[in-house]
Order: sequence, then structure tokens, then C-alpha cells
Amino acid sequence: MEEMRASRTSFEVLGVELEVEPMRFVDTLGELDGVAQAVDARFVAGREHLEVAAGLAFTAEERGRRVANDPAMEVLLYAAGTRQIDRAIERLGLRRSTRSAGVVLRDVPAQDIADSCCKINGEVLELSEDNLGFVVDAFEIGELELETVGLDRLPLLVRERVVLSDLER
Repeated sequence: MEEMRASRTSFEVLGVELEVEPMRFVDTLGELDGVAQAVDARFVAGREHLEVAAGLAFTAEERGRRVANDPAMEVLLYAAGTRQIDRAIERLGLRRSTRSAGVVLRDVPAQDIADSCCKINGEVLELSEDNLGFVVDAFEIGELELETVGLDRLPLLVRERVVLSDLER
């Protein structure tokens, strides 16, 4: 659990295994003070994916350039590489089938969520054969694009989409 800085804002990115139903987990996050955003870990292209997204979201907030009213939603928009809330939820939102999540926390101790509803496990954020198809589908990466870039650079391609979404704002 390495604390990250985006401009003047500190935040944490965690991988967690859910010990409760996904919607109960979301409710738990909503009760916390601070900012807490969860995404389905199957759609995460590595820890850096969420670190870059959160950094851009919190920087946009500091500069008064947020698209969403809620900073947690802004993190989701950046992580999904879109300005559309519905599309972001469709791409990365928790589902009934979600068993692990990537979580961005600002001003929330990680232990606050771990004590009640999940087990911290950073490995769930790693891109693997198990979630490769989910990531490719979510970010609409075509066969030719994937062949050109190569599987080893897929996380970089996803981060590029996250960064490019900032230019569209």
C-alpha cells in the first residue's frame, strides 16, 4: 500500500478481495469520510492504471476542471477513459459477479475498509491471462491494435487512453 501524490493530493491504490456482496461494499465505501472509489479489478490493466487515473482526477479537481460533481466519480471517469458516467460505470463498475476490486482512497485509512468487508491483496490489480479479455473488451482494443502494440504493452495502451481522455476535457 504505497501512498501516491498527485500535485498536492495524497491517495492510496489498493487491490482487495471482497468478503461481502459488491453492492454492500459500495455502500460501505459511501459511508466513509473522504474519497473512496472502487472498480472491478477484472477491468484494471495494472496498479499504474489506477494511479494515473486518480492522479489526473485529483489534479483536475485542484484546477477546477472536474467533469463530475463528486471526486470519486471523477476517478471512475478517468479510470474508464471517458467523460460519460454511464459508460464509465459500464466499463469498470462493480457487478454482482465482482469478487475483487481496485480501490482509490483519499483521506480514508485502508484499514477502515479492510476491517469490515474485504481483504487487501494487491495481486488482483495485476494484468493476467484471466482478465486480459475483460480489459481488451472494456477499452475496445482491436486485434490489429493489440498485435501492433503487443500484449506486454497493453497496460501502457490503457494508460494512454486514460491520459488522452484528459485532453478531451
